[in-house]
Amino acid sequence: MKRNISLLLVAMLFCFVGFAQNATVTFTGASGVTGTKATFGGNIVLTGTGSTVNKRGFYTATSADFGTNFKSYTATGTAAAGTYSYAITGVNYFLKPSTTYYIKAWARIKTGSTYDTVFSTVTTFNTTALVAPAMTANPATNITLTNATISGTLSDIGDYASITGKGFVYGTSPNPTHATGEAMLATGSTSNLPQTYTANISNLSSGHTYYYRLFTIGKISSTAYDTSYSAQNTFITPESCDSIPYDLTKDSVGITEAWLHWSPRIGQGNFEVEVGPIGHEVGDGTIVPAPLATDVHITGLTGGRSYSAYVRATCSATYSDWSEMVTFTTLPSPCAEVSGIHTTELDFSYARIEWTPGNVSQNQWEVLFAKASDSYPANPTVVYNNPVFSPIGLSQLTNYKVKIRAICDPYYSEWSNEYTFATIQHGLDDVEDQLSVAIYPNPSNGQVHFNKRMAEVLNVDIYNTLGGKVFSSSTLPEDMDFSRYGKGVYFIYITTATGQQIEKIIIQ
Repeated sequence: MKRNISLLLVAMLFCFVGFAQNATVTFTGASGVTGTKATFGGNIVLTGTGSTVNKRGFYTATSADFGTNFKSYTATGTAAAGTYSYAITGVNYFLKPSTTYYIKAWARIKTGSTYDTVFSTVTTFNTTALVAPAMTANPATNITLTNATISGTLSDIGDYASITGKGFVYGTSPNPTHATGEAMLATGSTSNLPQTYTANISNLSSGHTYYYRLFTIGKISSTAYDTSYSAQNTFITPESCDSIPYDLTKDSVGITEAWLHWSPRIGQGNFEVEVGPIGHEVGDGTIVPAPLATDVHITGLTGGRSYSAYVRATCSATYSDWSEMVTFTTLPSPCAEVSGIHTTELDFSYARIEWTPGNVSQNQWEVLFAKASDSYPANPTVVYNNPVFSPIGLSQLTNYKVKIRAICDPYYSEWSNEYTFATIQHGLDDVEDQLSVAIYPNPSNGQVHFNKRMAEVLNVDIYNTLGGKVFSSSTLPEDMDFSRYGKGVYFIYITTATGQQIEKIIIQ
C-alpha cells in the first residue's frame, strides 16, 4: 500500500512538471492605470502537443506572497493561446487609489483530460491618486439682501464609477463642507456631460460674503463612496444700509417726550435717531440709539418747543443715509423756562437786564445775581409783572452773572443758562466814553455784548487776522456769538457820527 502511494505522488509530480512545460504564460503589462482602473495584458504560448487553453486571467494582491487575500480576474471571450486582456472597470472589482499591486497572469491548460494552471512571473504596478470629478462653481446670480441663485458645472466624473449624489454647500467661512456649511441637493442628469446645475438659496444675511462649492458623491467600489468638492466661488449680499428707512412719524407728543416710529428696509434691525431744534442740520442734534427696534421714546425735551428728527439704519461698520425729516412741537410746559437774557443798558454802576418769558401768562420770576467770582446768594430776588431786573451800585470793570427762573404757582421753571456781562470804566473821560461803543467781555469765550450808550452808530465791520470780513452791518448788534467764527483775534471797526472807533477783541 505504501509503495502504491509513493508511485502515485511521483506520477502526479511528473504530470505537473510535464504539463507546465506545455505552455508559457507572460504578463505583458498594465495600461490605462488610474486610481481605480487598469487594463492588464497577457500572452500564452502552447508548447505541448494536444494542449489547449481552457481559461485565462490575472491575479492581483497587495503583498508579494499573494496569500489568501488576492483577487482573480478571468478574461472573457474564447479562451485560446496568444494575447489577451482584462479591463478593470466594473464597480465590484475596482482597485484602490495610490496602491502598489503585485500581479501575475495565469492560464488553465488542458492536456487530454487533465488540467493544469500555469503562471507568469510576478511583477508590480502602482495605481495613481484618485482623480476627482471635474467641477466648477459658476458665478452666482439674482443676488438680493437675503437670496441668491448659485450654479455649478460637472464636466467629467473622474475615477468614479458613477455619481450617486450632487449639490452645493455654502456658508460664510471659506471652503465650506457638509460639516461646516449648509448643503442643498441639485437635480439633473449626470450623463451627456458637461451638465450645469443650479440652486436657489434663501435666508441669507445682508452685507455678508458667502462661499459656495459644487459637490458630488461618487461610487468607487461596491461598498465605497467618496465626496468631492469643486474650487469655491463667492458672492456678497448687498448691505441693508444701502437703503434708507422710511415713513418716519411721531405720536404721543407730550411736554418733555415723544414717540418716533419708522419702517425698516429688508435686513435692517438697528437704527439711530437724531433729534434737535426744528430745522437743525444733521450732525448738530442729539443721537439716540435704537437697537433692534423700529420706534424710540425721546425724553428730556422742553415743553412748548419745536423739534426736527431723522432716522438712519446702522450696520456693522456702515450707516444708511438719513431719512427725510419729521417735525413736532411739544406741549407747553405749565412753567416754561425763560430765554433771551440780555442787557439793554449798561454803565459803570448800573445795568438793565431783560429776558423773554417762557409763555405769555408768566408774570413772576426769581433772579439770582452775583459777581462772577462769588457764589449766588441763598435767597433770590423776586421780580413781578415786567421781565426786567436793574441792579445798581455795581463796581466798574467787573464781571457779573445772573440766572432766572419763572414762578408759576405751584410750579417753577428750570433755571436759565447763566448769563454774564461786565460793567464799564468810570473816570474823567466819561463824556467821551459815552460817545463810544462799549464792547465786553474781552477776552471772551464767544458771547460778546455791545452797548452804544450815547454813540450814533453808522456802520460796523468785523475782520479776522487774515483780513477777511466776517460781519458787516449798518446796525450795532446788542450781542454777538463769535464762536461761529472760531477762536482768535478780531478787529472791530465802528463808524459813528463823531468818527471811527477801532477795537481788538480776543475769542478764547
